[in-house]
Amino acid sequence: MTTRDNVPEPTETAVAAHAITALQADFPDHEIWREDDGGQIRYIARGRHPHTVVTADLGELRAALSKASAQSPATPNRTASAAASRFDPDVAHPARVYNVWLGGKDHFPADRMAAAEVARCRPQVAAGAQANRSFLARVVRHLAGPRSIRQFLDIGTGLPVPDSTHEVAQAIASESRVVYVDNDPLVLAHARALLTSAPGGACDYIDADLRDPDVILRQAAETLDFAQPAAVLLVAVLPFLSDADDPAGIVASLATALAPGSFLAISHLTADFAPAQVTSGVAAYNALVPADIAPRSHTQVTALFGGLSLVPPGVVPMSEWRPDPGVRFGQAADLYAGLATIVRTR
Repeated sequence: MTTRDNVPEPTETAVAAHAITALQADFPDHEIWREDDGGQIRYIARGRHPHTVVTADLGELRAALSKASAQSPATPNRTASAAASRFDPDVAHPARVYNVWLGGKDHFPADRMAAAEVARCRPQVAAGAQANRSFLARVVRHLAGPRSIRQFLDIGTGLPVPDSTHEVAQAIASESRVVYVDNDPLVLAHARALLTSAPGGACDYIDADLRDPDVILRQAAETLDFAQPAAVLLVAVLPFLSDADDPAGIVASLATALAPGSFLAISHLTADFAPAQVTSGVAAYNALVPADIAPRSHTQVTALFGGLSLVPPGVVPMSEWRPDPGVRFGQAADLYAGLATIVRTR
């Protein structure tokens, strides 16, 4: 079956695979798989203690694992953020909606409906998502190349797509070390399966919330050496923080932990270029996706860098941030981008 846009509807097997990925992320103490015995489908979860569940119903499997998890002192309950990201193909998911705009395949009808409704309000949204990925690649190439950065902390990973941070960095310097951070178990399960380091380098994955920078830094320090220059990448993730979350304070906490010669990159949604359309699109997104976003003005985005020293050209429309040679400025995406450095003190 196909949709009106000729995008194939997910098969039962594909839906089950996504559900198992989410279950595995929510219940890491269990090995979970699907078996087809002559057309009779069953799902099996085998724990470490041991504890095995066999059922033909995914909902029943989750209920049984939740009950076992609550009763086992050795397996604490997942956080609220994990519970909120449990697999449900009927509810739009932030990472999958973004994947629609990027032209990926990891999405379902609810995600496509949300993506289409936002695009109805602001047709440039898909081009903006793609421009954001292009900015990520440009800034990583700039950092790994002329700036000789070999350590990257990428916060707000999203579902894996080509030209991820470690791929771009390790193509320039194979010894580059990258830590991905997300608070969505579904995203991290995909990342661990698909984002693998080149020989000589390293990739690690942290389940943490941007609102807890100390936790992120402490866990990232197991892979990265913050006594040496590193780059923190906050690409299209700060719009998910409200003013009450103090995004500028969080950025400052991350920057304070970095050694001189380090860098911090930000890209951020804005309504400056098309206030009515972007505001309408944001309202549609917040109504359909269980994760509110907030655009910010040029002044507000610049303020997120605090007193850090901005690398030329400063905070600019994303298409104007160090475009690739021979590429003329295209239509401005609804995002600002900037890069700052931690200045060496005498």
